[in-house]
Amino acid sequence: MRKLVLKFMAVCTGALIVSCGSGKNMLSISSLDGEWNITEVDGQQISTGRMPFIGFDVAQKRIYGNSGCNRM
Repeated sequence: MRKLVLKFMAVCTGALIVSCGSGKNMLSISSLDGEWNITEVDGQQISTGRMPFIGFDVAQKRIYGNSGCNRM
């Protein structure tokens, strides 16, 4: 599950970098604020009792999450 969270963080970071390349489609950092459920990985649905998530607290400048059994 740790790899799942790391892959998701890498995708989010990549999306932020790509969005910074164009002023027209640029996302604001505040649009990431809150918790995001991870529902699929590599095209496969996640089927666990506790859904993994990643959260962004923009005001406190922190990232947190849970992969089902591990927290970060």
